[in-house]
Amino acid sequence: MASIRKRGTDAKAEGHASVETKGGGAQVETHVRGLQPAFTFDLSRLTTHALWAVAPDLKVENLGELKIKNGSGIVASVTVLLQFALATAEPYSP
Repeated sequence: MASIRKRGTDAKAEGHASVETKGGGAQVETHVRGLQPAFTFDLSRLTTHALWAVAPDLKVENLGELKIKNGSGIVASVTVLLQFALATAEPYSP
């Protein structure tokens, strides 16, 4: 199991992810706090924060939406990809 801590471009935001590899994939649990709602970065376009897994060959997988409540959010997910990027603000797409 690995634990990763990261500060983002939002100076007040920080997060950590616990990653456990199992059977050729990974279980990822990501916690963030101090994160502003996505619309505060660009009200006209950004509506949500999402967690993405990114493979070395640039294949991507959406691991889920970081639903922010009082500046904090948690995403628990599973992926077959073993490298990933943390939260991004982006337009909502159901």
